Amino acid sequence: MSIILAFIGGIIGSFTGTTVSFVIYGLVGIWAHFMPSPFFDPILQIMLVPCVCFGGGMASYALIPDLVLDLLKNREWKKAFLKIFAGGVFGVIWYGFLCFFNALPIGKDAGALVVVTSGILTRLLLARNHLYSGFSKRELREQLRLSLRFRYVLVSLVLCLMALAIVQWSGNVSLPFYIAAVSLLLIFTRCPYVLCHHTVLVASYAYSVGLPLVVCVLFGLLAMLICQIMIPLVNMPQSGRPSHIDGPAIAIGSLSLIILNL
Repeated sequence: MSIILAFIGGIIGSFTGTTVSFVIYGLVGIWAHFMPSPFFDPILQIMLVPCVCFGGGMASYALIPDLVLDLLKNREWKKAFLKIFAGGVFGVIWYGFLCFFNALPIGKDAGALVVVTSGILTRLLLARNHLYSGFSKRELREQLRLSLRFRYVLVSLVLCLMALAIVQWSGNVSLPFYIAAVSLLLIFTRCPYVLCHHTVLVASYAYSVGLPLVVCVLFGLLAMLICQIMIPLVNMPQSGRPSHIDGPAIAIGSLSLIILNL
C-alpha cells in the first residue's frame, strides 16, 4: 500500500506541479489538525509528503519539461503518459530514500534531506548539469547584503514569533509549516515574502526541543539567510535540462541536524 500511495504522490507532483502539490499538502495538514483521523496519516506521511510529490514532479520535469495539461491539450498522449508515469516511479524511489533517512538513529528532518538528495540526483543523472551555478564571491556578497535588508529580517522575525505562538497554542510543531505551505498561494501575487515555510519550521523545531525563545528566533532567521543564499547559488540558469535544488530544504535539512541533536 505504501508503494501505491508513493506512486500516486509522484503522479500528483508531476501533474499539478510542485507548488500546487505543496499547497494541497498544507490544506490537508490543517484539516487533519482540526479534524484528526487515522485516515490522514498515510496521506500526509506518504502520498502528499513534500519529498515524494516534489521529487517526483521535478524528476518528471527534467525528463519532459512540458506541463501535463499542455501535452493533453496538444494531444501528445504518449509524452503525457510517460511524464505522469515517470513522476510515479520517482515518487516511489524518493519514498525509499525517505524510509532510509527515517531509519537513521539521529535527529533530522528526513523529508528535507530527501528533497535535497532528489534535487542533486535529478540534476546529475537526468538534467546532466553542474551542482554549482558559478556565482562569484562578489555576487554572493551582494546576495548576502540583500538577504539582510531590514524588511526581510523584520518579516522573518514576525513569522518566527507567530509560528512559536501557534505551536504553543496548538501543541503541533507541524501546524505552522502547513499554514506556510498554504500561503504559497500568494506566489501568484508576486509577494516577496511568500517563501517562509523553512523559517517557521526551523523555529518550531528549536522550540520543540526546549530552546529559549531568542535562540528559536535566531535559528529561524538563520534558515531564512541560508535559503536566500542557496537558491541562487545552486539554481542559476543551467545549460542542460531544467532542474531545481530546493533552497528551503537545504536550510531545513542542515539546521534540523543541529537542532534535533542538541
